[in-house]
Amino acid sequence: IWHQLLENPRTPKPADSQVGSLLGPEFHAEEIQSYLDSIHACYERLDDVNALAERIAGEMQQGRVVGWFQGRMEFGPRALGSRSILGDARNTEMQSTMNLKVKFREGFRPFAPAVLKEQAAEYFEVPDQIDSPYMQLVAPLREDKRRPLSEEESRVTGIARLKLRRSDIPAVTHVDCSARIQTVDGGRHAIYRKLMEAFYRKTGCPVIVNTSFNLGWDPIVCTPREAYTTFMSCDIDVLAMGPFVITKARQPAWVPPQEGIDSLAPFVEALACPCGSGEPLSCEDGALVSGGCRHRFPVTDGIPQLYWPHDGSNDAGDVTERVRAFYEETPFPNYDDHDSIRSLIEKSRKGQYARALDAAIGYNASVLEVGCGTGQLSNFLGVACRRVIGVDLCLNSLRLANSFRREQGLNRVRFAQANLFRLPFRRGQFDVLLCNGVLHHTSEPRQGFLGLVPFVRPGGYIVVGLYNTFGRLLTDLRRWAFRLTGDTRKWMDPYLRSGKIGRDKQRAWFRDQYQHPHESKHTIGEVLDWFEEAGIEFVSGVPSVTNAEVALDGGDLLRPSRPGTAWEHFCAQAKLIFTGSSEGGFFILIGRRPELPAPAGGSNGSADVEAAADYMLERR
Repeated sequence: IWHQLLENPRTPKPADSQVGSLLGPEFHAEEIQSYLDSIHACYERLDDVNALAERIAGEMQQGRVVGWFQGRMEFGPRALGSRSILGDARNTEMQSTMNLKVKFREGFRPFAPAVLKEQAAEYFEVPDQIDSPYMQLVAPLREDKRRPLSEEESRVTGIARLKLRRSDIPAVTHVDCSARIQTVDGGRHAIYRKLMEAFYRKTGCPVIVNTSFNLGWDPIVCTPREAYTTFMSCDIDVLAMGPFVITKARQPAWVPPQEGIDSLAPFVEALACPCGSGEPLSCEDGALVSGGCRHRFPVTDGIPQLYWPHDGSNDAGDVTERVRAFYEETPFPNYDDHDSIRSLIEKSRKGQYARALDAAIGYNASVLEVGCGTGQLSNFLGVACRRVIGVDLCLNSLRLANSFRREQGLNRVRFAQANLFRLPFRRGQFDVLLCNGVLHHTSEPRQGFLGLVPFVRPGGYIVVGLYNTFGRLLTDLRRWAFRLTGDTRKWMDPYLRSGKIGRDKQRAWFRDQYQHPHESKHTIGEVLDWFEEAGIEFVSGVPSVTNAEVALDGGDLLRPSRPGTAWEHFCAQAKLIFTGSSEGGFFILIGRRPELPAPAGGSNGSADVEAAADYMLERR
């Protein structure tokens, strides 16, 4: 309008009027610190920008991935050094690491280089002093920076060809040796420039990897909360946010890679002998040994076999061995052949409950999943910075869970074979205990629930999923129909009819829903009675026990709500007859173990945890 309709003259300027497109919001140190303190984050503060640049350059030199959150946010289609993920371009593993463990996308996807402006022509076929601050020019890598392929490497084809080292800066060299470059100068890029200069002094390389600071399905981060959440949700090693440095290795849930993917050392402190003595376990010669009875529990394929029979396990009415034999033959839920971390995350995010649970459980939390089956939920929750242990009766299911964990490098997750009536853990160890879909396959669901409570930390949460008496009616009707037709009308099941799962998963679902050797059904009121008996405070239900909307998308799964009346329970369960069919009539209730009064003298530590467990047992 100013130029075309009002005919005012245009006055071109030779300088860059955008000044780096830094048009977004900026968060000052006090705002960032206030947020970090509110979530009790562990951080260091380096107010000297030169010291900060040196520190972060050193982290990158060591091969670490850095989340970089500085100054005003950039505007436009590229991350330009204000909200970026940075890494060492010389590192042969950096491209796949950033793709698979940070962006959670295909490992071959290319990244762009940022280069000091004065050195751009030394690495790329561009004019000297080229100006490309917005990462929108593509240029070939110079021949003298390329690495010629051997005769054997030249015969490699397909995806494998992308893994060959083709240059001095392989993390930013695409298969055709092209790169979309960003030149970094002192006028527009301030502390970002200082960081690259420090990296250049340390390594002799003026090129780094620069990609947008976000996960593969999210927009670029804007606020300190978004930056911290993204940092904790993936394998970024260091977050530099303003003058603050947060390192993953200092987080309570951190498991050092040198411990090994199957090492039990970081987890053994939570273990206790399941025989009944409760004595601690220790690692000795590839087995776990009780400090009391000296019983040895073998570790097979990285899975501790800590199963111990409970009183009455040999009674005629006990179903433990029948259920174990069933799941040994048909692990549930099974994995699809092509499953990866990305596909696991995508499937979990499509389900509102799993997504809401992930948002509600805090980072650095300790999580126990009892009856984890093939461990999909445990593995999903362990992608973020949490320690997760999944236990199950069935060793075959656990092998599938552990195989996926190993292949995807989920170092903060472990699996163990155990009996839910004889859990091999110290009491009061877990912030969240999940028991979804297992109690209704036991002979004593109520007793099983009461036995789980002492393992929850005071102030922690217990999540219980069971078949509902009303919601299971249509499933029972279909079971009867399948028996009459010889299991040939599987289209009657809405989950199978969706066609979204592979053949193995279809078989596992059908057998679990319609051919299981034992299941019980329960009402909302019945389970709330268990809560009251155990001294557990009701938090929420999925679906809602009062027919109110449950704000799953807002991360409010653990927000306290009313337990409802008997009439509200009846209405909610009547609705489940029609709405719960696709999930097999499943319902979830969430409770919180109350905090204890502060002990005299203000003591804390492991003694208080044990005292809290004793207190809860006395209340029961």
